[in-house]
Amino acid sequence: MKKDLQCKPFKWYLDNVYPELKTPHHDDVKFGAMSQGHYCLDTLGQSERGGPVGLYTCHGSGGNQEWSLTKDGYVKHAGDLCLSMPGDVDASNRISAGSSLYIRLCNKSIQQV
Repeated sequence: MKKDLQCKPFKWYLDNVYPELKTPHHDDVKFGAMSQGHYCLDTLGQSERGGPVGLYTCHGSGGNQEWSLTKDGYVKHAGDLCLSMPGDVDASNRISAGSSLYIRLCNKSIQQV
């Protein structure tokens, strides 16, 4: 019956009919917004520039506030961007209080959380 109807796999539908739908990667454990109270972790539009991330009022629309947690423990945004500590991490992997977190290309370095 599937052959007669020329059915295609659901992945084909996602890739060709609804490509703008964001779906979790197969390595993701959790997918969605990361919130504390009424505030969510947000790229603040910095995903193109690798700038600092911050908190912004939760809006429930995904986009800049859409994150995933991978099986390896990385916090990712938009597939290949990871939440990263600044480059000035000391030998014990500590950063100074008040340091910002950044969004950078995932590279599995010790700066990425």
